Amino acid sequence: MAAAPPGGAGGSRWTWRPVARDALLARAFHSCTELRGRLYLVGGLLAGGAAEPSADTVVLDPAGPAVRTGARGGPRRSHHDAAALGGRWLCAVGGWDGARRLAAVAALDAERGEWEAWAAAPGSCAPAGLSSHTCTRLSDRELRVAGREGGTRTQRRYGSIYTLRLDPGARTYRYGPRARPGRPAPRSADAARQPPPGRWDDLALPAWPSAPGPF
Repeated sequence: MAAAPPGGAGGSRWTWRPVARDALLARAFHSCTELRGRLYLVGGLLAGGAAEPSADTVVLDPAGPAVRTGARGGPRRSHHDAAALGGRWLCAVGGWDGARRLAAVAALDAERGEWEAWAAAPGSCAPAGLSSHTCTRLSDRELRVAGREGGTRTQRRYGSIYTLRLDPGARTYRYGPRARPGRPAPRSADAARQPPPGRWDDLALPAWPSAPGPF
């Protein structure tokens, strides 16, 4: 997206322009995360009506073509979210694996070019499963997780917000419920970001209060 002269349709000062056209980018319900100046696309559904997620990882350099990485052990995920940590790790959190919703964390080590399945630390209070949720980075060791939670029969009953603490050295993660007054309505396919300092810890923008399909 680039700036445009004022006075366009609706008074917008922005306009969209294509930066890449590649069959490797054709997917849905994937994650797209910036790490080291490149965009990493993880998993997703590669065709309409597909229920089996892809396990590939595609890297898009703004200055070059999209490339499928040779990273081994990629997670088979869709409807997940991902966050970059420490300029080295790309952590894929939760999502649909083709059979069930997960709360597990898989991490791509950008230096070694390999995926790793991190382990839950003792005392982790992981949700039953996550799908179409958000992971908002608060620091290189902490994410805020919100959105669709539970098994395929329970996703409409919960609206919890979790703190996910990550330990790259130990290759572990730990979920802890976030205490706060009240509770947001259950949601999925939402969006979230961290506002400027001094406002709120995070901000969730509602989308679907309940979403169709098994994902």
